[in-house]
Amino acid sequence: MMDMRSAVEDALDQIIDPCSAGIGKPVGLVRMGLIKELDLAMEGDAVAVRLQLRVTSPCCMMGPSFTAQAKEKLMSLPGICSVEVTISPEIDWTPGHMAPSYRATLSGPRIGYPEA
Repeated sequence: MMDMRSAVEDALDQIIDPCSAGIGKPVGLVRMGLIKELDLAMEGDAVAVRLQLRVTSPCCMMGPSFTAQAKEKLMSLPGICSVEVTISPEIDWTPGHMAPSYRATLSGPRIGYPEA
């Protein structure tokens, strides 16, 4: 099951947050900290995935796009039988949810931001 979890996380991290791309520092959903819950359960010989995403602010309009992309990416993985994706009703994302390596990346120059 750990191999499947890694495959699921890798697939989700291929979905790029467009705001991060807009500043020249593209990052996927996992490293951006947008995965709130990820549950994998065996159903017969296959795996059912239940995923809850978070968005960074109440103004973020990417929830439906992230949901559709996650379903498409995960259903294309061998061994996945179903995918349920929801968006958390709570707006609880903070920069602390980002992977430390990505926070370090953001400390460098960004498109549209003056260099220090």
